[in-house]
Amino acid sequence: MNSRTSSGLSHIGIGLLLIGVASSLASTTDTVQVPVGVVTPVEPGNGVAGYGVRFDGVELVEGGGVQQATARIAVDRRQLRPSLVSFVANGATSVETATDRGWRTDIQVSLIDADANRAIVRISRHPGMSLIWLGAAMMTLGLAIGATLPSTRPRTAEHERLATKVDS
Repeated sequence: MNSRTSSGLSHIGIGLLLIGVASSLASTTDTVQVPVGVVTPVEPGNGVAGYGVRFDGVELVEGGGVQQATARIAVDRRQLRPSLVSFVANGATSVETATDRGWRTDIQVSLIDADANRAIVRISRHPGMSLIWLGAAMMTLGLAIGATLPSTRPRTAEHERLATKVDS
């Protein structure tokens, strides 16, 4: 390998990362109320239109000062398990988002509220995330290859003068 390979990998990585960032600007989010067991289509006109969402129930777990509600949500047959976690001692609630990673688009589902009959979920579509990660990996690989290669830059008279000054 040579410095051109290293430089080429890094530049391709930068390009992929920039394409991924530009694609991610088209991210969309919608909130949907889903009855238990029914496939609810996300309505056209919304940013995540075309997805079918089904709520398959919720599990409640309590213990150690924590109450956790974990929903079973299917988005186009992909099973996701977002949760709401309540900390009893301080009254704080935390949302744990479930993510389905794909090459073109990542889908994130956040549980807003749920009971035995329905769930309210926030669905987000983030295109281009894989390109961001792939670009960053290629830039890192190019940097690592470049760091292990010997320098091919010719030494100038100024370099030689400074090197002899340091040695003496």
